[in-house]
Amino acid sequence: RGVGADLGGLHAVRPVRLLPARLRKARDLALQARKSGWTCEALCPAAQQTLELTLTQPEAPSGCWEAFTIHAPKEHRPARRPLDPAEKARAAEQLASANEKRRLRMEAAYDPARVQALCAEFGYGPEVEAILRAACGNFDALAEFLAEPAFGPAQKLALLQTLSEKDLQEIQSSFKKDASTKAIQNILTADKDIKGNALNRDLQGKIDHYFKYRADVKGITNQLSSGRCWMFTSMNVLRPSIMKKYNLSQFDFSHNYLYFWDIFEKSNLFLENIIATAKQPMDDRTVVEYFKAPVGDGGVWNLYYNAAEKYGVVPQEVMPETAHSNNTSQMVSIINEKLRQGGYELREMTAAGKKGKELTNAKMATLKEVYRILALCLGEPPHQFTWRYKDKDGNIKELANYTPKQFYKEITPADYSPSNYIMIMNDPTREYYKTYEIQNYRNTIEGINWIYLNLPNEDIKEAALASIKNNEPMYASCDVGKQFNREEGILDPEMYDYESLLGVKLDMDKKARILTRQSGSSHAMTLVACDTDENDKPVKWEFENSWGAASGHNGYLTFTDKWFDEYMFRIVIRKNYLNAKAIEALKGKPVQLPVYDYMY
Repeated sequence: RGVGADLGGLHAVRPVRLLPARLRKARDLALQARKSGWTCEALCPAAQQTLELTLTQPEAPSGCWEAFTIHAPKEHRPARRPLDPAEKARAAEQLASANEKRRLRMEAAYDPARVQALCAEFGYGPEVEAILRAACGNFDALAEFLAEPAFGPAQKLALLQTLSEKDLQEIQSSFKKDASTKAIQNILTADKDIKGNALNRDLQGKIDHYFKYRADVKGITNQLSSGRCWMFTSMNVLRPSIMKKYNLSQFDFSHNYLYFWDIFEKSNLFLENIIATAKQPMDDRTVVEYFKAPVGDGGVWNLYYNAAEKYGVVPQEVMPETAHSNNTSQMVSIINEKLRQGGYELREMTAAGKKGKELTNAKMATLKEVYRILALCLGEPPHQFTWRYKDKDGNIKELANYTPKQFYKEITPADYSPSNYIMIMNDPTREYYKTYEIQNYRNTIEGINWIYLNLPNEDIKEAALASIKNNEPMYASCDVGKQFNREEGILDPEMYDYESLLGVKLDMDKKARILTRQSGSSHAMTLVACDTDENDKPVKWEFENSWGAASGHNGYLTFTDKWFDEYMFRIVIRKNYLNAKAIEALKGKPVQLPVYDYMY
């Protein structure tokens, strides 16, 4: 004990009989250990006349370690003459060679099971496992360190992970303050706009807003300070056909009406989920996901379909927007507080043995209060309405005594259903030509979950171009914040050159960005146009956005085909535009993904 890593590390020491040659070697090792300071003073107090050491023979094969205990005179120090320069050089070379051999022995000794056993024994997690792995197999010495009672777990972890002075010097010396670095530092310390300074000037003026193929769309909507992009986009896809049907110059839905029912249904779904998981621990991953955000504005196309099928839709004039439908955060925050309270009470009731009707009554009491909050902030949805409008020819017309569901059926395509309108997605983290279903991602209990068919980008582009050529815009969603020039309304993966500005590498591919949560779909818009080259291959595309006409390029966004590859995620499209291989893949049973999936 008390000897460095080359010599220590025994679980059990057994006396062995030593030959004279080995005894001499052992004494030499003991004296060298003493001289080099490898021993602990506790092993050799001043009153003790001998130095007791336990040594190992590190060259022995794995599993055949030999051990012995020797007693060396404490004061014995062999006379040594000073080494000449050549001898010092040879000694340094021998030491370097020995260290390399030691490192290779340790690497060969690496045992994953032993690493995990040490972590389990001393109560450490994956971060210490990584440190032990990096130690190249010197498990016994590290185990002794972890077992040392003088340090607590936090101190030991800090000692294992800390940056040494040498590490800091190496890192600091990597920052070379040459002329260009100094100039950039001067700019960035005085200007907080890193994005503006990274704008790629070589790209400016080279991307226009002209398109060879464009669906017939008209009018820009504005979701204002709400997260209802999925609802606006689902409705924007339908607006052109409604204007044509009723000979209108403009038309919009009441987003407020459907938003009311969306939040109300999400509240019911949350409470039912809490009842279903009431016996699971509070820190269960699914339970945590439910309580983290009981309801919210966000969603995808299937939520529009679920709510519209159940409650119908109405024109904007029937139930106009309110201050809280345009700015939803405060209302949603209060509703979430109410739902967390109600959800916690349901769990407490279940723990107390309540069930069935008692839980249902408690749920209904919470839903009544949610309805009250929604009605106070958004107004009450109509059960029946009369809509007067003026067509493009100046004729005043009226739809009298319509129900929302009646109006929905009248303005919606006959084949509008999840069996004919397919959500296709480019998710390189998962196998292509398979369908995936995110469990519990819906708003109504009886509705459909978010289901998507995973396809390569080439298949998605082919189908999307065919839809645009046939004058059918599509629901689409993407990671809109990436490489987005808001002033010009243009998105290109080289729009901002952070690497050149900062002198660092930022080169993750789409798969890595998804898995590390660096990228994911953040916004839904209507895909309306495509420009192609002389071979009819796409070069750029266009979104109709829902941020008002003053945003982007008159309310539209142009994005290059390269940006499509990197940051486009989902499209909802008629099935007949898909190729035969994609249609065949729809027959497979969807792979089930958890509610906390990273694509959520």
